[in-house]
Amino acid sequence: MNVMYSVRFLWVAALVLALSQTGCGKKRYEDNSALIGRAIRKAADEGKWDEARTLAEKAVSQNPDDANAHVMLALALEQAGELKDAVAEAGAAVEADPDNFMAQYTLGRLLFKTSDYANCPKPLKKARALKPKEPCSALLLARTNVMLGVDREAIKNYLDLVAMKDYASNPAPYNELGVLFFKRRNYTMAKRCLEKAFKYAPSSPVVNMNLAVFWDKIALICAKDKVKSGIARAKAIKYYKACLGNMSATNPGNDTDRRRVEKRIAALSR
Repeated sequence: MNVMYSVRFLWVAALVLALSQTGCGKKRYEDNSALIGRAIRKAADEGKWDEARTLAEKAVSQNPDDANAHVMLALALEQAGELKDAVAEAGAAVEADPDNFMAQYTLGRLLFKTSDYANCPKPLKKARALKPKEPCSALLLARTNVMLGVDREAIKNYLDLVAMKDYASNPAPYNELGVLFFKRRNYTMAKRCLEKAFKYAPSSPVVNMNLAVFWDKIALICAKDKVKSGIARAKAIKYYKACLGNMSATNPGNDTDRRRVEKRIAALSR
């Protein structure tokens, strides 16, 4: 379930900050804008997060009410592995400007990253309200609700997400919806969602594994019907083998998982 927690997203966040800083006439704010702009370039273009952090710290010191400066510092602290302090800076950003999307989203994302799921919904819901068509906050809110066991809310979040044009062909929400429906024993919807995920990511080991597990379960449910059970077993074997092939291509050192899949294929083939 790791789609958005990449360094690449930090560049996107930084660029959003840069765009949000333009067009301001106050000298102090221009000074902060220049500092944050330099921090962005140091981080995004040169990978020099220590220098970006120094610039962000200066911007925060210069104007403690600048939410974007706090967000930039939170990102730099996150890169340094100082997650507790990163959460605090994101919280300061929200306090400085509750209507700043990046402040709310960054706080929600960092709370999720630190497994503080109970406190994730508030900033993520605010982020969603500020930018209803922005997909990352919708996906993270769905995942938060999954972790909290609020399945109905999670399903609604995922459905909102797949309704967005930019995410209509993304396998992640369909795959996660499929797992959620499977857990709730809604096998009809689980099948529909997992097959949709497969349509958009046929080589994904995760999607193939989930489809294999799905058909493996159906084979057990239909055990008394030899025809249906046999069809389900054949499909499970097909997806396990696909998972095995893709697993070898993407992660050749994953011997434990490979042996587990091979063992299951052998059991189903008897």
